[in-house]
Amino acid sequence: MDLLGDIGHADQLTSTREENKVLQAKVKELTVRVHELKAENEALKAEVEMYREDYRNSSSRSGRFSSSDVGGEYVGESKEALVDDGADHFVTSGDGLYPSDPAVTLPKIHATA
Repeated sequence: MDLLGDIGHADQLTSTREENKVLQAKVKELTVRVHELKAENEALKAEVEMYREDYRNSSSRSGRFSSSDVGGEYVGESKEALVDDGADHFVTSGDGLYPSDPAVTLPKIHATA
């Protein structure tokens, strides 16, 4: 019985080691991906800062707005003044054409088929 117990323990140990190898490979793969995403994030942050700086420079030259805060929001004119106040503008999908005749009809909608 000791021999079978030893074989069972050795088999579990072998399978655990194989699982660990697979998991370590996955960890390495994800670590590389994290480093790539961090580098991409830093590049995007730099690009956003560049656009913010361009915005600050262009808004100060145009004189349209009195000042801008750190977030880039307009300070000096209210947001309501910047919004077009056309009451008939709604968000719609498609081209606004709707069928007048139903394409599918069900003879007994609320009854069992």
